[in-house]
Amino acid sequence: MSDSFVHLHTHTEYSLLDGAARIGQLFARAAEFGMPALAVTDHGAMFGALEFYEAGLGAGVKPILGVEAYVAPASRFERAPGESEEKYRHLTILARDERGYRNLLKLVTDAHLEGFYHRPRIDKQLLAEHAEGLIGLSGCLASEIAQSLLTGQSAKAAEVAGAIIPLIRSTAKPVVLALMGEELIAPAARLFRQSRVPDYRFPERAASALKVLADRAEQLASPDEIPAILGGLDIEHARQILAECDASPTGFVGGFTAAEVLKSYGLPCAPQARAGTPEQAAAAARALGFPVAVKVDSPDVTHKSEVGGVALGLDDEESVAGAFLEVTRSIAGRELNGQARAVLVQPMAQAGQEVILGMVRDAQFGPLVMFGSGGIEVEGLNDVAFALAPLTRGEAESLLDATWAGRRMRGYRNLPAGDSEAVIEALIRLGRLGIDVPEVMEVEVNPFRVFPKGEGAIVLDARLRLTRD
Repeated sequence: MSDSFVHLHTHTEYSLLDGAARIGQLFARAAEFGMPALAVTDHGAMFGALEFYEAGLGAGVKPILGVEAYVAPASRFERAPGESEEKYRHLTILARDERGYRNLLKLVTDAHLEGFYHRPRIDKQLLAEHAEGLIGLSGCLASEIAQSLLTGQSAKAAEVAGAIIPLIRSTAKPVVLALMGEELIAPAARLFRQSRVPDYRFPERAASALKVLADRAEQLASPDEIPAILGGLDIEHARQILAECDASPTGFVGGFTAAEVLKSYGLPCAPQARAGTPEQAAAAARALGFPVAVKVDSPDVTHKSEVGGVALGLDDEESVAGAFLEVTRSIAGRELNGQARAVLVQPMAQAGQEVILGMVRDAQFGPLVMFGSGGIEVEGLNDVAFALAPLTRGEAESLLDATWAGRRMRGYRNLPAGDSEAVIEALIRLGRLGIDVPEVMEVEVNPFRVFPKGEGAIVLDARLRLTRD
């Protein structure tokens, strides 16, 4: 069972004639399954609340206190004789905090003292008076809404929805609804929408909406943070490089040019040399130091590995010269717009974690910075996050927090922590490039090799696209 699953509707031995599960055994099994929490929702009673709470703490499982209340159809003081009359419906209520727990105690107490008729009942008026700190669920199939839908009384379901709307408006807390049932819930859905209460077809979407609201509230509550200011940005040099370079009809520049632009903005790039002949490639490799990588360098080839345009781990000049012929042969017959064949020679980098950095210029929002899993994982995992440039340090950190690549960088099993500071700085610098040089439409750094904490990171490959306007 997933360690994120939590039972929010559980009856114990204190649900007389309805439950037989021993509290101790419940928590033992919850701990065995790795469940982080467990709720108690006994029928109309909280006699087992203290025992449940203490057992949960003892088992290392968070106890959630609640009740499955009986709700009178009208006033809790009314007594309607006759077996065919509706006497109560079910409603699951959970305590969110201490205030909610005290309100649960008040509801259950008054249900026994004032509303007892076949069962200890509350009513909607009492619930409205003591709703603070409580979370209400739709309940089981015996709930008012469920019964209305099961019996085809969609109008009755809408009536129930109408009774809930004033409660929603009376609270300062955001409320969203998950309505499931297609045509049966249509009248209720229309009523909620007319009252500007957001509704969703699935609970997951509703929970995601609340998460966005919570994140926004946290953002508004935090002190204003100005975009990070870094030194070492040579805007004029970047513009000069781009003004003098050759680009493909689609706007892409060669890998050598892309790396030079990134270096002008302070991004750490692997040492490299551009070679136009096998002899030049061999000489460059000798100067850089073996082993080396040889990559085709052409603005017309944006995905080198897909066309066989990369050779790795070359240990001597002969293999480098042979790799030159091999990788340039991979682009034979391609239209290179009159540009000569060339390769990039780079020394092989030490092992590390591979991530992807990027910048893309959106027509509406402007430059967006991207971060995620890199290398061969980028398309398979779809693990990426975006933020508007220019970035504050907090926004750059949030990109790491939002992705598996960023969380893994903190250390995972036998994988040492990566240098997240180097990644954060690179993201901020990439955002500044997007702001300062509007002719750059897109940048992709993949892979960005991240070394262990304190040892930095390095750009191994990059592509850059210019506007063609």
